[in-house]
Amino acid sequence: MFVDRKASLVTGAGWCLGYLSVLLPVVAYAAVRFAALYPPTSLATEPELSQLYKAFLAAAGVGLAVCLGLWAAGFGVWRRSLGQGIAALAIGAVATIGALSIVPWVRFPEDQYPAAALWVMGDSVPLALAFAVATLAGRMALREMPAGSG
Repeated sequence: MFVDRKASLVTGAGWCLGYLSVLLPVVAYAAVRFAALYPPTSLATEPELSQLYKAFLAAAGVGLAVCLGLWAAGFGVWRRSLGQGIAALAIGAVATIGALSIVPWVRFPEDQYPAAALWVMGDSVPLALAFAVATLAGRMALREMPAGSG
Protein backbone atom coordinates (compact mmCIF):
# COMPACT_ATOMS: atom_id res chain seq x y z
CA MET A 1 0.00 0.00 0.00
CA PHE A 2 2.86 2.40 0.77
CA VAL A 3 4.31 1.85 -2.71
CA ASP A 4 0.93 2.68 -4.30
CA ARG A 5 0.59 5.84 -2.23
CA LYS A 6 4.14 6.93 -3.10
CA ALA A 7 3.57 6.26 -6.81
CA SER A 8 0.33 8.20 -6.63
CA LEU A 9 2.06 11.17 -4.97
CA VAL A 10 4.85 11.16 -7.54
CA THR A 11 2.35 11.04 -10.40
CA GLY A 12 0.29 13.81 -8.79
CA ALA A 13 3.43 15.92 -8.49
CA GLY A 14 4.04 15.28 -12.18
CA TRP A 15 0.57 16.64 -12.97
CA CYS A 16 1.39 19.78 -10.95
CA LEU A 17 4.68 20.25 -12.78
CA GLY A 18 2.78 19.90 -16.04
CA TYR A 19 0.69 22.98 -15.34
CA LEU A 20 3.62 24.88 -13.85
CA SER A 21 5.54 24.24 -17.07
CA VAL A 22 2.92 26.41 -18.79
CA LEU A 23 2.34 28.99 -16.06
CA LEU A 24 5.93 29.86 -15.17
CA PRO A 25 7.16 30.73 -18.68
CA VAL A 26 4.14 33.02 -19.17
CA VAL A 27 4.88 34.82 -15.90
CA ALA A 28 8.62 35.01 -16.57
CA TYR A 29 8.00 36.43 -20.04
CA ALA A 30 5.57 39.04 -18.69
CA ALA A 31 7.93 40.07 -15.89
CA VAL A 32 10.91 40.48 -18.24
CA ARG A 33 9.25 41.74 -21.43
CA PHE A 34 7.06 44.28 -19.64
CA ALA A 35 9.48 45.28 -16.87
CA ALA A 36 9.21 48.93 -17.92
CA LEU A 37 5.61 48.87 -16.69
CA TYR A 38 6.43 48.32 -13.01
CA PRO A 39 6.72 52.05 -12.11
CA PRO A 40 3.39 53.73 -11.30
CA THR A 41 4.01 56.35 -14.02
CA SER A 42 4.37 53.72 -16.75
CA LEU A 43 1.00 54.43 -18.38
CA ALA A 44 2.20 57.95 -19.22
CA THR A 45 5.77 56.95 -20.12
CA GLU A 46 5.04 53.70 -21.99
CA PRO A 47 1.53 53.94 -23.51
CA GLU A 48 2.19 51.59 -26.44
CA LEU A 49 3.85 48.99 -24.25
CA SER A 50 0.95 49.26 -21.80
CA GLN A 51 -1.54 48.49 -24.60
CA LEU A 52 0.58 45.55 -25.73
CA TYR A 53 0.71 44.29 -22.14
CA LYS A 54 -3.08 44.45 -21.81
CA ALA A 55 -3.47 42.45 -25.02
CA PHE A 56 -0.85 39.93 -23.86
CA LEU A 57 -2.59 39.47 -20.50
CA ALA A 58 -5.97 39.00 -22.18
CA ALA A 59 -4.68 36.24 -24.46
CA ALA A 60 -2.43 34.63 -21.85
CA GLY A 61 -5.18 34.77 -19.24
CA VAL A 62 -7.65 32.85 -21.38
CA GLY A 63 -4.93 30.39 -22.35
CA LEU A 64 -3.96 29.80 -18.72
CA ALA A 65 -7.62 29.43 -17.71
CA VAL A 66 -8.34 26.83 -20.41
CA CYS A 67 -5.08 25.01 -19.72
CA LEU A 68 -5.77 24.90 -15.99
CA GLY A 69 -9.35 23.75 -16.54
CA LEU A 70 -8.22 20.93 -18.82
CA TRP A 71 -5.36 19.97 -16.50
CA ALA A 72 -7.55 19.85 -13.38
CA ALA A 73 -10.27 17.91 -15.19
CA GLY A 74 -7.71 15.44 -16.50
CA PHE A 75 -6.34 14.98 -13.01
CA GLY A 76 -9.83 14.41 -11.57
CA VAL A 77 -10.72 11.93 -14.29
CA TRP A 78 -7.40 10.11 -13.86
CA ARG A 79 -8.05 9.87 -10.11
CA ARG A 80 -11.72 9.03 -10.81
CA SER A 81 -12.71 11.71 -8.32
CA LEU A 82 -14.61 14.90 -9.04
CA GLY A 83 -13.56 16.21 -5.62
CA GLN A 84 -9.88 15.75 -6.41
CA GLY A 85 -10.41 17.45 -9.75
CA ILE A 86 -12.02 20.43 -8.02
CA ALA A 87 -9.19 20.47 -5.47
CA ALA A 88 -6.65 20.48 -8.32
CA LEU A 89 -8.57 23.34 -9.92
CA ALA A 90 -8.47 25.33 -6.67
CA ILE A 91 -4.77 24.65 -6.10
CA GLY A 92 -3.98 25.62 -9.69
CA ALA A 93 -6.03 28.80 -9.39
CA VAL A 94 -4.19 29.78 -6.19
CA ALA A 95 -0.86 29.09 -7.91
CA THR A 96 -1.92 31.17 -10.92
CA ILE A 97 -3.08 34.05 -8.75
CA GLY A 98 0.18 33.95 -6.81
CA ALA A 99 2.27 33.84 -9.97
CA LEU A 100 0.35 36.65 -11.67
CA SER A 101 0.80 38.79 -8.57
CA ILE A 102 4.47 39.37 -9.41
CA VAL A 103 3.96 40.79 -12.91
CA PRO A 104 3.32 44.52 -13.47
CA TRP A 105 -0.03 45.98 -12.56
CA VAL A 106 -2.42 46.86 -15.36
CA ARG A 107 -2.88 50.61 -15.40
CA PHE A 108 -5.80 52.56 -16.79
CA PRO A 109 -6.17 56.36 -16.91
CA GLU A 110 -8.18 56.44 -13.68
CA ASP A 111 -7.48 53.06 -12.09
CA GLN A 112 -5.06 50.14 -11.78
CA TYR A 113 -5.39 46.42 -11.02
CA PRO A 114 -3.05 43.53 -10.31
CA ALA A 115 -2.93 41.11 -13.23
CA ALA A 116 -4.10 38.37 -10.84
CA ALA A 117 -7.32 40.27 -10.07
CA LEU A 118 -8.03 40.75 -13.77
CA TRP A 119 -7.45 37.02 -14.33
CA VAL A 120 -9.97 36.12 -11.62
CA MET A 121 -12.55 38.62 -12.89
CA GLY A 122 -12.09 38.02 -16.60
CA ASP A 123 -11.11 34.38 -16.98
CA SER A 124 -13.20 32.53 -14.41
CA VAL A 125 -15.85 31.63 -16.98
CA PRO A 126 -13.44 30.01 -19.49
CA LEU A 127 -11.78 28.23 -16.54
CA ALA A 128 -15.07 26.79 -15.30
CA LEU A 129 -16.27 25.87 -18.80
CA ALA A 130 -13.03 24.11 -19.72
CA PHE A 131 -13.10 22.17 -16.45
CA ALA A 132 -16.77 21.19 -16.77
CA VAL A 133 -16.62 20.12 -20.42
CA ALA A 134 -13.35 18.22 -20.03
CA THR A 135 -14.60 16.50 -16.87
CA LEU A 136 -17.79 15.38 -18.60
CA ALA A 137 -15.90 14.23 -21.69
CA GLY A 138 -13.36 12.33 -19.60
CA ARG A 139 -16.03 10.62 -17.51
CA MET A 140 -17.96 9.63 -20.64
CA ALA A 141 -14.79 8.25 -22.23
CA LEU A 142 -13.99 6.21 -19.12
CA ARG A 143 -17.53 4.87 -18.98
CA GLU A 144 -17.27 3.64 -22.58
CA MET A 145 -13.91 1.89 -22.09
CA PRO A 146 -14.00 -1.89 -22.03
CA ALA A 147 -13.05 -3.49 -18.72
CA GLY A 148 -9.32 -3.88 -18.22
CA SER A 149 -8.26 -1.26 -20.77
CA GLY A 150 -7.94 1.74 -18.46
